[in-house]
Amino acid sequence: MAAVYGPIECPLKAQLSDRAIVRVDVKGASSTVARSSKWLEKYFRESFEPVIATRMFPRGAIVIALQVMEDDGSVLATGINAGMMALVDAVVPLRSIVCASSVAMNSNHTLVLDPTQAEQSEAVVHATFAFESGRGLLSCKTWGFFEDERSFSNAASIAEQAADKVLAFLQIASNRKVNESHRM
Repeated sequence: MAAVYGPIECPLKAQLSDRAIVRVDVKGASSTVARSSKWLEKYFRESFEPVIATRMFPRGAIVIALQVMEDDGSVLATGINAGMMALVDAVVPLRSIVCASSVAMNSNHTLVLDPTQAEQSEAVVHATFAFESGRGLLSCKTWGFFEDERSFSNAASIAEQAADKVLAFLQIASNRKVNESHRM
């Protein structure tokens, strides 16, 4: 679940004179999410910050709240996609859109898109790829090592195709929101 608050007034001590700060708060039902929430918050902030038009809101704040209801794998990709949908829904000005997907490679060298927690645990390597619309790969977080460049390229290609489908969904949803707001 994701929500966006802002742009809002930023506490004086945290203000930046030339742009808004981006804060991400991650909460989760599982102890795994709770233990890694600071790392997740940093990862998500670094994924969202480059695409938000923060210079439009000097001394402001944009807060993205992510609630992990259940962790059955692909938390990074799910968080990025949910956060981006919330930013689009809140009509926060964006330079572009980020979409993500996760891929795991099992011991048979088979690639699994959107792996479950069990598939991630058994994988030789799993990775989350975040793509910026119109610009390509924004970030990649891996656990384990791809054995060669071809394996990495194949995983990135599959992830990009999946992220493109998420992007198409986001575009449809944002167009509907714009059309609904114009009818009112």
